[in-house]
Amino acid sequence: MPRMIFIENLYPKVDVTDLCKEFGKYGRILSAKIEYGKNFTSLGKGCICYFDSTSADIAVKKMNGKKTLGSALHVTVVQCEKQESHSEVSQIDHAKIFVNNLDFRWDDCDLIKIFELFGDIDEIKISTTDGKSNGYGFVKFSQPASATRAIKEMNNLPENERKLVVEPFIPWELREKPRQSLEFAKIHAVEWNNLHVKNLDIDMTEDDLKKLFQPFGSIISVKIPVDESGKSRGFGFVCFEKEEDAAKALDRMGNYRYKSKCLEVNFNQKKSARQKYLRAIKTDPQIRKFKGGKEIA
Repeated sequence: MPRMIFIENLYPKVDVTDLCKEFGKYGRILSAKIEYGKNFTSLGKGCICYFDSTSADIAVKKMNGKKTLGSALHVTVVQCEKQESHSEVSQIDHAKIFVNNLDFRWDDCDLIKIFELFGDIDEIKISTTDGKSNGYGFVKFSQPASATRAIKEMNNLPENERKLVVEPFIPWELREKPRQSLEFAKIHAVEWNNLHVKNLDIDMTEDDLKKLFQPFGSIISVKIPVDESGKSRGFGFVCFEKEEDAAKALDRMGNYRYKSKCLEVNFNQKKSARQKYLRAIKTDPQIRKFKGGKEIA
């Protein structure tokens, strides 16, 4: 069951991306928020809603009193009566799953054949437009345990030359409202499993870079861009299979001295998503930039 935590004593410059980067190590985050006062000034407070209560409990244990994002953070679990007032918690149906990347020839009966093995089904539907499948749908089981097992066993499973995407069902209201916000744009500009490593030694090879980061987990790819003469441009990318491994490497390798230089490590930002984020800044009516205490354009 989702659970929310409350965080106090945050540095003024900490934003939602920083929160997700630090607290995302402990579990899947459904939503995150920073509280702001007048002139969009941070109040040093925030909250995070985790997908499950275990993640929230671990986050409180690990982060309470830690000085990573502020002066001795105060992290607590939101009480049930306060938590239930949040629509994010009350609207999530744990017996319902979202299924994507379906064969466009499939109908509801095909979906039933695949998922009835996991338990009794109350409702099933493939989304259509003008009678044609959109390639996704949902399945509502009688029991949440059936949904949990279906997600575990069917996600990324090959089916008719496609890999099914099977995830918890998040209501439209919770998915679309955040998508229109600046916070969503910033969070989704980041590739949480891909690290951007700067300040590389000019002679460093991709094999050297891979060996340096390999102790933290399985690596999908390593790339060091070169100029027209074939010389390193002084930065590279390390893409991990798991987000938690990338977060661990980021934590350990930031400012790590390699030969004569200190590495600068950050999560990579996709160019297209980064551009969306920059556009969101320009169009968000709440965003104001300040310099020397005065508002600037």
